[in-house]
Amino acid sequence: MFPNGLDERCLVIVYFPFNVLPIGNIELLFRLSLFILNILILCEFTKKLTTHKIFLYFDGGHSPKFIFFSYFYLFYDIIVQSLLTFPIIFCKFEIYIKFTYNNYCILCSMRKRIILINGSPRTNGNTMAALKEMSSVFNDLGIEVKIVGIGKQAMQGCIACGWCERMGRCTFHDNVYDELFDLMKEGFDALVLASPVYFGGPNGTLCALMDRVCYSLKRFMQFKPAAAIAVCRRGGASAALERMNNYFSMTNMPIASSQYINIIYGHTPGQVAQDEEGLQTMRTLAKNIAWMINKLNDDEHPELERPVRTSFVR
Repeated sequence: MFPNGLDERCLVIVYFPFNVLPIGNIELLFRLSLFILNILILCEFTKKLTTHKIFLYFDGGHSPKFIFFSYFYLFYDIIVQSLLTFPIIFCKFEIYIKFTYNNYCILCSMRKRIILINGSPRTNGNTMAALKEMSSVFNDLGIEVKIVGIGKQAMQGCIACGWCERMGRCTFHDNVYDELFDLMKEGFDALVLASPVYFGGPNGTLCALMDRVCYSLKRFMQFKPAAAIAVCRRGGASAALERMNNYFSMTNMPIASSQYINIIYGHTPGQVAQDEEGLQTMRTLAKNIAWMINKLNDDEHPELERPVRTSFVR
């Protein structure tokens, strides 16, 4: 019944039937709903809530197609206006909007989303601590954070079978890849890749995953800001960052920077808390990524040429 990520604990589920109410009445109801939500938030009503999710459902029924799309563009314009009028709603809540027309459905989230990939086998090690430092900044800015950890499971690498070119996804099914596939297909706004340094490079398990992700899901990743983080005891961080940044530079992803190289130092779990400059670098990186998300417009990216593949073999 509910879209992915929503359940019966949603704060508000508002139903707007296109084919029952006149357009003027629905528009007024929609504007009134957003106004009431803003008042409730300002009255600190939401402190007692267990969830901060709002689901707006617009049902086109069997209305003529031109009427459905007239509604769609009208309400989209109202939502954009509301971002300026009631910004607190979109900072404190996850706004999900669903349009249905016959069997056609459009579902979107109005909240920005960032995917953070923890490339460490340790669930709560130094790599996770660095990502949590960034998450605190994103949360303060009202940006949704999804952390995906590769864990300790073995990861299949790419075998160059070409299946993804025909089917749009990797032929191998594992939990981490499937989770990233679903998140990227639903939509995201930025990607952060973090890894401990092993023998002067990123975790091999992470590389096995990203080889498959970047080759099969490039269409979802293009023009989204990205950044890599290296967590190390002593050295090898620069080489590890170069390896991870290659994933971004070869998928048309703008690479975000910070006040210094994206490195944070620590050996035993929790030791990164002593690296004050490293933690500040993580926070600055998060702010820069958020800034890039707001400045980059998906509708204004460069038009790409058809790829040309050449070889130096004669």
